[in-house]
Amino acid sequence: MPHVSHVGAINARKLMVLEEGMKPEPLSVTAEDLEVLESRKFTALECCRLFGVPPPLVGILDNANFSNAAQASAWFATNTLAPWCIAIEREFARVVFNDPDRFHLGLDLSALVKGDYATRASVGVNLVRSGILTANELRQELGYDTHPDGDKLVMQATGGRPEGTGDGEGASLPAPGARPTNGTGKGNGAATV
Repeated sequence: MPHVSHVGAINARKLMVLEEGMKPEPLSVTAEDLEVLESRKFTALECCRLFGVPPPLVGILDNANFSNAAQASAWFATNTLAPWCIAIEREFARVVFNDPDRFHLGLDLSALVKGDYATRASVGVNLVRSGILTANELRQELGYDTHPDGDKLVMQATGGRPEGTGDGEGASLPAPGARPTNGTGKGNGAATV
């Protein structure tokens, strides 16, 4: 194995004395090998560009970080896979299924476009509060078992208390112009005289 004193442009022409049967081997990559490596990298990027696949999804992590790598699968599903899925669904409806009212093919890409767990949970809570989803639908979406009381759509009123508190307060919103009360007939925060 060559000594470090023979590495680099300055030491390239120094005389190397080797024992019997030893052969010199380069310690670093030659310029030609570097060109081959760069060409392979360029070819991989061109294939990604040709098929519409984000480079982090095929293991090219040169400019990737957690933020853009997480968005890469959503971009891939929306811009690359979705048009193909639509074409496949339409072709199945045309060729395979004779009765489109009874049978249809639906390819689900939702797993690729979902965000992280915290974002999905907070969006889901807002959908339940606005009466769009039931609690059980959100539980199934997040991977939990259903709850016996979770199939009722509940719309939470803004500014009122949710139904089911047992005291009758918050069942309806106050009339326009009325002062909110704290259950005793006095306004919230009002001083008693």
